[in-house]
Formats: sequence, structure tokens, C-alpha cells
Amino acid sequence: MQRQLNESLGITFSAGLASTKVLAKVASNWSKPVGLTCIPGIQIHRFLRQLSTDQVWGIGAQTAALLKKYGIRTALDLARRDQTWINRYLAKPQREIWQELNGNSVLDIDDSRKTTYASIQRSKTFYPSTDRRSIVLAQLSRNIEKACHRARHYRLAPQKVSFWLKDDSFVARGIETKLSMPTNIPSYIVKLASTCFQQIYQMGTRYRATGVTLNDLQDDHQAQLDLFQQVVAIDQQRHLYQGIDALNKKYGQHKIMLGTTLAAYTSEMKTEGQEAKRPLLVGESQYKRLEFPLITGQVNEI
Repeated sequence: MQRQLNESLGITFSAGLASTKVLAKVASNWSKPVGLTCIPGIQIHRFLRQLSTDQVWGIGAQTAALLKKYGIRTALDLARRDQTWINRYLAKPQREIWQELNGNSVLDIDDSRKTTYASIQRSKTFYPSTDRRSIVLAQLSRNIEKACHRARHYRLAPQKVSFWLKDDSFVARGIETKLSMPTNIPSYIVKLASTCFQQIYQMGTRYRATGVTLNDLQDDHQAQLDLFQQVVAIDQQRHLYQGIDALNKKYGQHKIMLGTTLAAYTSEMKTEGQEAKRPLLVGESQYKRLEFPLITGQVNEI
């Protein structure tokens, strides 16, 4: 299968085989960029002792920092904690990961392709938390771009959008607003978000997460037909993002982004043991990355 995919697509794949979804992800990451790794039940501990907690699928920087506080540095340390401790200190998603690391399959695997959405949501927890308005807004802009990309993929456009911010105390403040026209173009929604942002952002508060939900989805084509007075502007943006989506698909996600999103990438600090998540481009190093903001403007014919 790997050989056939490589010959047809020209890219490499790694695969993992294990008794649970989380362990299979551990195995698939073991021999990247190409290889096949199997984790038999009697050898699970050998793999987990070499894996730091922040390398486990589903465990983010905040959870890894909490585990480190209690002396849990490796996946094996986590797997060997007793269930009483796990239930007391960890939320349901992390408790399920603990079960999976111990070889108990609790996470369903759905291999069917999703074709319909009632809503589309994107959120992200960032570390460290920040009270800088520009960075929090950039994190929200990044989520908007990701949600709109998903909507364009399924040719859907929202009629309502909700935004929320979560602070260090895990208190969330949000707002929902109706769009003047259904659209999956992020530049329009980011402009609206900038206005709504003033109503939910509190100066001096440190935020750890942002999120966006696209609601009341309808067919993108129908939405554009209903807006015949703005067909030209919408069509230009639609063709622009078709090109952007094609470039991002070819060269990797988020190589081209809105300028409002750029600070979300340039401001992020590496946490201990965290590795780069994408291959380096020409001219890049482990500590210096190239980013490509999207510059929009009007082009006049001569």
C-alpha cells in the first residue's frame, strides 16, 4: 500500500499498527517519514518509556505542563498512574488517552468521509497565555481561516458566526452575530470579528484559547446566487481563495495566510521538547521560519 501511494502520489507515508487508536498514532510517528511500526501488547512499555507526554496524540502543552508538575514526564509514567489519580486530576479526553495507552480501546475509529455539517468549529489553546490584544486577535484570525477553509472544502457558507475567548481561569466570553451575507471568505469574517472583539476582550486579562463557530450553514453556490448585486466581488474573492487553497495544498497548510493571522505564528514560543511540525523550507532553520502573509489590495489595469 505504501509503495502504491508513493508511486501514484510521489510522497512518502508512515504507518502504525497497534491495539488502540492512540498507540497506533504513536507507532505511525515512530518511523517517519516512511516506514511501518507494530506495537505488540507485551512491548507497549518499551515504546512509551521513550515518549515524552507532549509527544502523545491528544496531550497539549498545558496538560503536559500539569503532568510534569506531578512528576509525569513520559507516556509510560502516565500509563502507570492509578485510576484514582487519573480520575481526580484529568478531564475525560485525557482519561481516555490513559486507557488507550494501557491497551484498552475506547476511542472509536470512523473511516467514513463526513459530507454534511450542522456547524463548523475551530478553536486552539496556545501556550504561554497572553494579554496582548494583537496576539489574541491573531489567534482568533487563525481559527477563522481554518474554519472557512473547511467550509469552502464542503462548499458551505455560514449565515451566523460566534466568537469566544477563554482566559487563564477557564472562563469564556463569547458573542454571536449574523452576517450581512452568507460567505466563507475569511477576510470578511475577520473584519466582523475585529468589531466583535472589542465587546469580549478585557484589557489586562491573560487569554489561553480562542474559538469560532460557523452556524446556519447553507450551500455556498446558492448563497452567492442570492447576492446577485455583489456577484463580481464575491466571485473575485472565491477565485482568489481557490488559488490560495491550491497553493496551501501543494506546499503545506497555512503557507499563505491573512496578515491578521501572522502574529499567531511568529509569537508562539517553543515549549520544552517540542519539535517542528512541518519540514523546513529553503532558507529556514529550526529557530527561523518563513511565513507568507496574504496581502490584499486593488489591482488597476494599465
